[in-house]
Amino acid sequence: MEYIAFDAHKRYTLASVVRADGRLIREQRIVHERGALQEFLERCERGSPVAVETIGNWYWIVDEIEAAGCVPKLVHARKAKLMMGEINKTDRLDVRGLNRLQQAGTLPRVWIPPGGLRDQRDLPRTRMVLVGQRTQLKNRIHATLCAALSDMVPRPPLYTRFRPGPGPDPKSGANYNAKHPGRGEGQPLRRPQLP
Repeated sequence: MEYIAFDAHKRYTLASVVRADGRLIREQRIVHERGALQEFLERCERGSPVAVETIGNWYWIVDEIEAAGCVPKLVHARKAKLMMGEINKTDRLDVRGLNRLQQAGTLPRVWIPPGGLRDQRDLPRTRMVLVGQRTQLKNRIHATLCAALSDMVPRPPLYTRFRPGPGPDPKSGANYNAKHPGRGEGQPLRRPQLP
């Protein structure tokens, strides 16, 4: 049996293949192209476990591993790093450490959903990200408008329910109700509404 580990990045993956006794067979940098990982794995023993860290683009990597007849093992990246105990972090040390954890049987694994379910989960996950970005933009626009219009919109005190009757405005010292007709004593405050 062979143990295979992938350290995947955006444009390439470093792959390491070792025998069951720990002897290194080969290490290779694979540029991300359609079918490149599958072609690399076809030279390995079928059914070999392949460790892949949880990164943003692991879906398609797992698809290629399964297509090559190997067994994907998704690894919890932070736990694996702690278990490896490496001070320095390089691609080569990462793949060798993942293979050591596989050999020892202590690889911190994460559940991999089946292929059909992965496809179904992709659309809601994308929607969730877009909704979060929309909310951030709305909050940013709201904060900018509040800052820009702060002189034009009267700001009532935050922690009082009713505005006191005639008396000095805390900011300018002028009578607040004289500047804002229609707001008599004891009327509830109306907060400014921004779109």
